[in-house]
Amino acid sequence: MTAPSTTDPRQTLAGLRLIWAGMLIGQIMFLGVIAFVSVGPGDPELLQLLQYIGLGFMVVALFAGHVLRNQVYKRHWQGHAVSPQGYATGNILLFALWEGVSLLALVTALLAGAFWPYIIPSAVAGVMFLINWPDGKPMQAREPDLRP
Repeated sequence: MTAPSTTDPRQTLAGLRLIWAGMLIGQIMFLGVIAFVSVGPGDPELLQLLQYIGLGFMVVALFAGHVLRNQVYKRHWQGHAVSPQGYATGNILLFALWEGVSLLALVTALLAGAFWPYIIPSAVAGVMFLINWPDGKPMQAREPDLRP
């Protein structure tokens, strides 16, 4: 196993923020496509199945994404901080899960020809993107709190 990269945290943070913005813009643009493309209603049974899959994927991604990111952080822990490589990798995994949730919901809405209720998982994923702006704090060394 090779040692984690020791690249500049500022460089890692800038790159990760670009990826974050790009993925969010992709969701917004796809949402715009759905808003302006008119489609006829699809097969109701298929739409219902896709909606259930999307909701299940959303629930799993909300929890599993954070667990995966934290496991990556743990693997790349150096001293009292996460290495830039681990920070970027963990967050890209988390963002990719939410991107998948959002795109599945948007495709379902596109097939249904309606926003509501198919758009719910995409909206939740979008909010999670906004809440999890890459701030770089895990890459900053912190002394552990040893108070009793």
